[in-house]
Amino acid sequence: MMDGYFNDPEETRSRIENGELHNGELAEIKNGALYLKEEEERCTRT
Repeated sequence: MMDGYFNDPEETRSRIENGELHNGELAEIKNGALYLKEEEERCTRT
């Protein structure tokens, strides 16, 4: 989907784990379509 943050290589490096970019967005795939739900920081864990 993306290679990293525009003009922010340091932020990009801080979000890469095992070669994957983790941007904090929660998503799901339904019927072959990707739906972004919300940012992880806004979620309440119980």
